[in-house]
Amino acid sequence: MSSSAPTDVLSDLATGWADAMQRWWDDSSSAVRSLQRSWTVEPQGRQKDCGCTESHDDCGCGDPCSCCIPQADIVLHARAGERRVLAFSLRNPRHREREVSLEVGPWHLCSDEPVQVQARFDVDSPLTLQGCERKVVRLLVAVSAGKDGEQREPLGDVQSCASAYADIRFEGCARPQRVAVVVHPASCDAVDVTCDCGCC
Repeated sequence: MSSSAPTDVLSDLATGWADAMQRWWDDSSSAVRSLQRSWTVEPQGRQKDCGCTESHDDCGCGDPCSCCIPQADIVLHARAGERRVLAFSLRNPRHREREVSLEVGPWHLCSDEPVQVQARFDVDSPLTLQGCERKVVRLLVAVSAGKDGEQREPLGDVQSCASAYADIRFEGCARPQRVAVVVHPASCDAVDVTCDCGCC
């Protein structure tokens, strides 16, 4: 047996321990979040987890451009009919390969305005990261106005600002990332084109 064998054994033990702790952390975090959600009351159909203040519509002014932005790791701003791409860089700092499962959780609305958000990864899950490998995966996000199954024009619009969030999971790699999508009406921050050129 070579003199490096004990070092290899210790390295394998350290790697196995780190992998076990990561799995324990992922499972424990998921269980705690599920327990928190089960005790969360949803007032008037809104998710308490949104973390939005209600001041944007308390005054009754009805500003359609005033947004409820959920508490999230990542916030995407979009308009109905848009498709967005969100890139994640997965990195395996270990010398041993690691299997990663990608999952998009359900979308939770934070406003009364009906919107649909669909998201999927551009790679199949699970995927395998080789030792010391870095891989970029893309989350493809599509936003549309209206409820699920409701007939709308291809570029239907929301009447007022709407938002939703979902947890994006990387099982076997890292903690989930909460992604929020804020959908703005087309009239908000539209490019102003004034017909005062005197050509009429």
